[in-house]
Amino acid sequence: MAERSTAWLRGLRAGLKASALEGNLSSAIWAPVLPVDALIQATYLEELEESDLDGLVMYDESSVLAVPNGLQSLLRTSLAQPKSPHDILKSISLGIDLHALSFITTASDAGIAFVFEFPPPILGQKRLPLGYDLWSSSAYVRHLLSTKEMLAWMLLQIHNHHVVDKFFDGVRESIAHGIFESAVEDFLRNYESDFPESTGERPRTRGYQASQGADPKKLNKAPHRKLESTARLDRASVNDENRMLDDQKNRAVETREDAPLSSSIDAMSLEDLGFARLYENDE
Repeated sequence: MAERSTAWLRGLRAGLKASALEGNLSSAIWAPVLPVDALIQATYLEELEESDLDGLVMYDESSVLAVPNGLQSLLRTSLAQPKSPHDILKSISLGIDLHALSFITTASDAGIAFVFEFPPPILGQKRLPLGYDLWSSSAYVRHLLSTKEMLAWMLLQIHNHHVVDKFFDGVRESIAHGIFESAVEDFLRNYESDFPESTGERPRTRGYQASQGADPKKLNKAPHRKLESTARLDRASVNDENRMLDDQKNRAVETREDAPLSSSIDAMSLEDLGFARLYENDE
């Protein structure tokens, strides 16, 4: 891995140098720090120090410890996908500047609204939730979720992004005022460590979320049955209805045969109905 990355970086530098001689605009370069021991990638790290980089990319936050002194001033992006604000605060403490936060969309799809803030409010012994499950609330958004209105998830996404934006505003202010470490301790002490479990259904998986590699599994319930299945069910329903009608007819015949002849009807009418036969007296 280290050898391939070193060869890639050297080829990139040569290409950019040739491009600069031709007068073309140069591109910003963000190089990865490999998720392996610093000794294994020592040659690669030396190559990074000799390069004109704009930033570093970490696939594992522990890779921050492998960054050499000559690269300490560069911006650092983490692709480790934190799952909560607690993970974000930990990575910031390690020196990560930019984060890829997929848990915002995951929580919005689950019907969870964020309510955390940084620095946190100082309360008593009871720990605060990171969010609320709106599927189990009486909020208007619950109605939208129940009716599967896409507006519900749009409102949740807007709200949750706003909460995270305010969270990072608080982080920057606490760093500027030199109270970041104490604020992190307060946050860990005052907030629960995980988001609440969702009690509802997420929206239909769509777009990039549906990409699962070479052997994908169905992520959505089928909204419609196959035509053949529907036809079989329709035939079964028709057969059941016909059997029910036959039963009703049989019961009606049995009731008619057991009923006594009415005294109010004349013999001619009874003969026409098949209940009796008239015999004329020849005498």
